[in-house]
Amino acid sequence: MREQYLELIKNLVSSIKGYNYYPEGHPAREKPIYRVHEFLTKYLNDSPSLRIAIVEDTLVVEDIPLFDAQPGVMDLYNSMDQRKIGEILFFKGVTVDELKTLLHILAMPVEEFKSVDVDEYFLQKGVKFIEIIDKERDLKKKSKRVYTHAKKFIVEAMNEIRLGRVPRIEVAESIVASFDRILKRDESAIMALVMLSDYDNYTFNHSVNVGILTLALARELRWSDAEEVGIAGLLHDIGKTKTPIEIINKPGKLTPEEWEIMKKHPIDGAKIVQQMDKFKTDVSLMVLQHHVRYDRSGYPDIKNSKMIEGTHLITISDTYDSMTTLRPYQRRYDPKEALDIMVNKLRGKALHPRYLDTFVDMLGIYPVGSCVRLKSGEIAIVTGLNRSDPLHPSVKIILGKDGKYLPKPVEIDLTDKSERKKREIITLVNPTLLNIDVTRYL
Repeated sequence: MREQYLELIKNLVSSIKGYNYYPEGHPAREKPIYRVHEFLTKYLNDSPSLRIAIVEDTLVVEDIPLFDAQPGVMDLYNSMDQRKIGEILFFKGVTVDELKTLLHILAMPVEEFKSVDVDEYFLQKGVKFIEIIDKERDLKKKSKRVYTHAKKFIVEAMNEIRLGRVPRIEVAESIVASFDRILKRDESAIMALVMLSDYDNYTFNHSVNVGILTLALARELRWSDAEEVGIAGLLHDIGKTKTPIEIINKPGKLTPEEWEIMKKHPIDGAKIVQQMDKFKTDVSLMVLQHHVRYDRSGYPDIKNSKMIEGTHLITISDTYDSMTTLRPYQRRYDPKEALDIMVNKLRGKALHPRYLDTFVDMLGIYPVGSCVRLKSGEIAIVTGLNRSDPLHPSVKIILGKDGKYLPKPVEIDLTDKSERKKREIITLVNPTLLNIDVTRYL
């Protein structure tokens, strides 16, 4: 494959140079990019991705190093190195337009590139099948950036709808694709963000959280349409743009008249998704049905209509996030407490029993954000799961044996036997009783 990889690099570099030297549509600018696209299309028929990376000062395609003397290699190496790009990843489905977006980024002067948020740029352009990873490879930082962009999309989408415009479904698709790639690499990096909501931004955070949880659950179930279900989760409350803000933010119980207005938001949401993309029928139906319970109660009344399976995943995720999120008129439940209520009171009634069991397994015995007491007497926050050993997650110790805050939290992995011997988890504790703000430590 070395020769084919060298040809790929040569055409990619020619495309970058052509982008700066020739106007759009010029053959010298267009032909190389189409050759790159042709190669990637054939290659990605048999492989899930193709990786171009800088590894130990050498340009590597997949696992094959390409050396400086070969045509184009040093040019691409320098372009990536100057921009602190560690990897460029291509995934099956990459389009010519996405490659042109990549070229625009790589052809920028270095100083201009440094001022661009590549993740946000790709999201706004609807790029789903190319990813740029910086050299630092800090997945938690990347997760926070993508989360922030997702929340910004929900804010902007709701504003556009209120102004009578239709948001771009491509941006939602790109966001969910980014979340999916992060989840595949380290689910804890993104799942911790679900606990960071604050009531001032509840509507926006909640939409993003439900999108993440739904996507993660669909992946756990190995569904082929996981990303589509994730998009429905992200957009499930989009219809609330048609609901009067005073009803949405009312701190007390709604009147019967107000409740009837609130119950219209799934119908409004489904209509909006249909406007965003008429082909996403299942997405619009999941948005329509997300308040229909497993036992067919709830709203709207779908009578004998088919229940879309992904709807059950959104309902589970929606319930969990609503219970574990701080709101002005509702206390936040501890993650374990919320799961216990869902299993003991809602399983088989409001929530699909088998999918709920998978959801509980996915979040673990001690979900991220749980507050626990250790054998040592210290208090810690669960910060990461160990799927192979759910009784021993990663934790961040915040209170010492004396009950006082540590000068700096101590992170440990309880799968380490030496740590576990001293610091086995004894019990869950209620962070509210100890005046602990869990979100500070995630």
